[in-house]
Amino acid sequence: MCNYHTWFYHNAIGYIVECNQCRKIQTGFGNLMITFSNEEFEKFRLYLLTAVENRSPNADRKIKSIAIRTPTEGICFLLSEDELMGLQQMIEYADTEMKTAGLVKLFNE
Repeated sequence: MCNYHTWFYHNAIGYIVECNQCRKIQTGFGNLMITFSNEEFEKFRLYLLTAVENRSPNADRKIKSIAIRTPTEGICFLLSEDELMGLQQMIEYADTEMKTAGLVKLFNE
């Protein structure tokens, strides 16, 4: 049975939690939930950053026209520009929290 640490939670946006035993990172966004290894999470974070930097702004930021790959073949997030920005901000926030906790742990050892 997993015991989770919450890195990000917002009722309207989603959540990012990490299992304290297996270290898998679960991300819930919209009506999707995906589980990453630490390496997959980092690759996904960098991929999202690139997607945000290279996106072509849409006249209607609410149209779902951006396909974001996941580590699972054949499964993508189909997002609007607003949703892409929200997902990327959520991932970056959780990543910052995880890295900060890692640094604090190093100093406490």
